[in-house]
Amino acid sequence: MRSPRKGGVAVFVAVSLVLLLGFVALVVDLGVVRVVHAQLQAGADAAALSGAAQLNGTDDGLVEARDVTVGVAALNDAFGDPIILPANAGNLPSGAVVLGRWDPDAGALVPTLVATEVDAVQVIARHDDVASFFARVAFGRDRQGAAARSIAWAGGTQGAAEVPYYLPFGLPSCLWDGYTGDALMDMDFVLSPAGSDNTGWAMLGESTSTSSVRDHIDAMLPCMFAYAQTGEVDPDCAAGSIDDGADLNNGVAAAALAALADAVEDGLPWDSETWGTLPPRHAGSNIDVDRYGHVLEGPIPVFAGGPGYCGSAASWNEQVPILGFVWAAIYDVRHTGSAAQKNVWLRIDMSTLREIGTQGGGGDYGVTAPSPAVVVR
Repeated sequence: MRSPRKGGVAVFVAVSLVLLLGFVALVVDLGVVRVVHAQLQAGADAAALSGAAQLNGTDDGLVEARDVTVGVAALNDAFGDPIILPANAGNLPSGAVVLGRWDPDAGALVPTLVATEVDAVQVIARHDDVASFFARVAFGRDRQGAAARSIAWAGGTQGAAEVPYYLPFGLPSCLWDGYTGDALMDMDFVLSPAGSDNTGWAMLGESTSTSSVRDHIDAMLPCMFAYAQTGEVDPDCAAGSIDDGADLNNGVAAAALAALADAVEDGLPWDSETWGTLPPRHAGSNIDVDRYGHVLEGPIPVFAGGPGYCGSAASWNEQVPILGFVWAAIYDVRHTGSAAQKNVWLRIDMSTLREIGTQGGGGDYGVTAPSPAVVVR
């Protein structure tokens, strides 16, 4: 006669096996859902970033941002299917694509279609038809859903850490202790004698010499004209970065000054709207009278220099770290006479942001670089 205990054990094992298989089925199917979620997240991030990069403060930018977001999402797959985002032209807060303003304090997007306020794109990507495999058998569940959300901020501007070209001088950071950032500052660049210095030649990432300065002036001129005409510059033409550091030199370098004077004569016309009234031509100026009123415009490196650099204690023949860049216009040069008479005159301006930088992360001296769009949530 069969033992009742053996029959009970068989029933227990059968029930346990069903439950065990059911949990295995859930684990497998949840793993599939996680994979689909990761695919949705990657697609949502790519779509939101691409859309945010189109935002430019205009209504056309809003349209382009929405179209690009939807288009990039469709280039990504989840569970073997393209990620389809309804465009949500009405910008409903619950939509798959929502434009708005990023609120970092709340960690959320505030929906709006005011073009000048929109700086972020939110994407909610879904796949509601993830087929169950084992769970279908164990629990009769045929379909599962997965979703992912991404918010990309269009970014802003920050001090430039890299510029496509620069004027080959250096300004010490101590100068900024003496005037406000919204002022134009007219400066008399004294290269010699020692004790009267307020600047020096400065080449970034290479030794400063007469030949290197002259070569740099020749290389930077096409960049200067390109930026003045189009607002764009080939980043490889005469680039400088705060990572390079500056090699200071306060030698008069008359041949370099002569090259600088020639470049000024062939430079950009003086812009009174930007620089105010043109100062009188200085005594002994080597800028031809008929060419006076032309300038070299561009970023000048600002280096880490304490009070000694604005007085008489600091050396101008050393390697120094670069903090950022300030916008300047060189308008007069004297390269004849005694060493003390060989000067450069310029103006610097921090009141207007010049977005010429190719990389951000530098100090706040008026020359800036755009920040790329980033995923903030």
